[in-house]
Amino acid sequence: MIVLHGGPGAHHDYLLPGFDALGGGRTLVYYDQRGGGKSAVARDVPVGWREHVHDLEALRDIWGLSRLHLCGYSWGGLLAMLYAVSFPERVASLALVSPAPAARSERVGYEAALAARNATPELLAAREQLQASGLRGEDLGAYQQRLFELAVA
Repeated sequence: MIVLHGGPGAHHDYLLPGFDALGGGRTLVYYDQRGGGKSAVARDVPVGWREHVHDLEALRDIWGLSRLHLCGYSWGGLLAMLYAVSFPERVASLALVSPAPAARSERVGYEAALAARNATPELLAAREQLQASGLRGEDLGAYQQRLFELAVA
């Protein structure tokens, strides 16, 4: 089963303990999507949902699988749905865990609520402190992890 993490821009590590426990002996494959975690991307390379869908299709082809079992969390759930709509014949099963909203009208409200939640004085101060800490140059992975934690606080 291919496990698709949230984000975009996040990494898969935070899913490991919980999802591994739920795997039930099934092999779970995690990967950091383009621009997330350890999957770097050049600034001039497009990173949109179409690229993510085609990346997943390319991985399916490279892995030599005729059909995929997909499990998507948050943004990964939306990515799994978009892949299933784009390549329905390539999906053996689909599990969605708190998928991100697919309809634009739903996303507008969600994005506004998230922006308001992330604009509190405490979170803004924590982000400024993180920016000034120098952690980004010292340990990019730790910096990205802390930035992600602040984004979903």
